[in-house]
Amino acid sequence: MRATALRIIRGANEIGIRAAETLAASFELILPLTLPPGDRLLGLGNDGAFKYFNIGSSSYEQTFQNSDLVSGKIVITHGLGKKVVCWSIADNSDRAILPDEITFLDINSLEIELTQYGPITGAWTVRVCA
Repeated sequence: MRATALRIIRGANEIGIRAAETLAASFELILPLTLPPGDRLLGLGNDGAFKYFNIGSSSYEQTFQNSDLVSGKIVITHGLGKKVVCWSIADNSDRAILPDEITFLDINSLEIELTQYGPITGAWTVRVCA
């Protein structure tokens, strides 16, 4: 019986995938040390290699703090004309944050729920891309 092992490695300058066939198949995913620029996403290309993909030139960024939240939620009016958009959130230490929930309200706004974090400290940032 074959087993599959997944090992993630952060690489300095290269994004790639290598697969080796042995009695147990193993795969290595080599990821960059930094996240992609705000106008790109990291994705798997048709050739099996990880690549940065352009997501367009339309983006919106806003900082917010605890006083901007209403019951742990904030509505972001991005004005990008797309209902389902890409988003990312960073806390005041520049760590990526996963919210409790994102609701796409209409083609120009979304609601972010952050109740699990309680009162937030400092300025957090949300970036929305269409």
